[in-house]
Amino acid sequence: MVGANLIPTGEDHTSYGYRELPWKYVSGNPTQTSHEEWRYRYNAMGEREQKRMYWSAQGDDQPNNAYPWEYYLLGGKRQLSVWRGQQTSVGMCDSSGRRVYLYPTEYLSYGVGSSALLTTRANGVKEYKIVDHLGSTRAVAYGGGNIGWLQDYEPYGKVLGGTAETRKGYIDKERDRESGTHNHGVRQYVPEEGGRFLSVDALWEKYRGWSPYVYSQNNPVSLVDGNGMEVDFTLIIYERKENGGLKLRDVNYTSRIIADLERLTGLDLEINMKTLRLEVVGGSLDKGSYTARALLLRAISSDEVIKLSASQSNPSEVIPFTKNNINLNPTEIGHFIHHTYGLDKATMGFGLTFFHEYMHTQVGGQYKDPRRTDPPGSIGFADVMTNAIRREMGPEFGQRTTYNPYTVPGSTAYVYYPFTIMTQTAINNGALPSAGYVSVSK
Repeated sequence: MVGANLIPTGEDHTSYGYRELPWKYVSGNPTQTSHEEWRYRYNAMGEREQKRMYWSAQGDDQPNNAYPWEYYLLGGKRQLSVWRGQQTSVGMCDSSGRRVYLYPTEYLSYGVGSSALLTTRANGVKEYKIVDHLGSTRAVAYGGGNIGWLQDYEPYGKVLGGTAETRKGYIDKERDRESGTHNHGVRQYVPEEGGRFLSVDALWEKYRGWSPYVYSQNNPVSLVDGNGMEVDFTLIIYERKENGGLKLRDVNYTSRIIADLERLTGLDLEINMKTLRLEVVGGSLDKGSYTARALLLRAISSDEVIKLSASQSNPSEVIPFTKNNINLNPTEIGHFIHHTYGLDKATMGFGLTFFHEYMHTQVGGQYKDPRRTDPPGSIGFADVMTNAIRREMGPEFGQRTTYNPYTVPGSTAYVYYPFTIMTQTAINNGALPSAGYVSVSK
């Protein structure tokens, strides 16, 4: 096995397969019978669902030498429960063949953040995790309020001190005891010696100023393995002057876009003021909308750059004769927000307007809206996707039922976008709606 410092040594090595996911770890010389071998299995999203000992010099033909297994019951990318067991060729319940016996050890419940804050053991004992701003487990309390253990870490995750440790610790990642490395999904991480990944960053070409093995741009105190986003905010932060130069815009507009996108995606975002590109600096897979998060993260693997601008003289749209240039009109979106009734104010806010226009870009698929001449009630794929985001955010966001708005008899100043069945029914009956709609000046 590995040394006391839990860093792989000697002839220990990891083998990588499809998508550069580690599928085998060997401790010792594989040409000799004294080595041990572990194997790992993943689901389609790259989340580990099983690890097990595949070979040991002791064999599995004695009850005390059974090969350990660990199985993770997943819901999407969440671990819902953890099962442990053992493989043995000795009959425990019968006398024939090799068997694997699994038993539950953890039932996981999620709260605020990405961590499973409540763990229920198979015997019914409940453990409550206390985490810091990075999601690292700092303490575990039991049902009676007693603290079970405490843990402190050095900046890059090496255990600094404490009374014990859980299966998951630093930034809520699991440390594999067989190798001493932390499982970050696509890559394995070693917190000792300044914190380094053991394989090259798949996005290294976008971060040529950094080592492809570096963790969180060498800023582990505030970042959690950040990734650059190819969304250009130059013309959101600045606006063009008549002489062709740039001048700083109202920063409040930028912050409102970022705040909306963070809420919808569950990601922590910031703008790199050197490149003026959007960057992911952390976040949670348990907040926001999965659809919104997937759409925004799609830009990571795209060679195209989505450019945002903020012209008030043009509507919110993909700028004509461009493929990936989006204009977000702050006055128009502000009107949507101000005239949203009985719904969350973000229903047609900055973030969802961005995602609607995103679906019209080349990166988003270049989907078309219904024609302006189509009757109210027509809806396009851009609204199908933004409705998916609204549905995942909650019922207070409603569901947009039309691309082209409705005119209601007796209302001369406004047209209406209904977001609930009751509102749609009221408008169809010629009545002014009382809630569940966004109104727009004619």
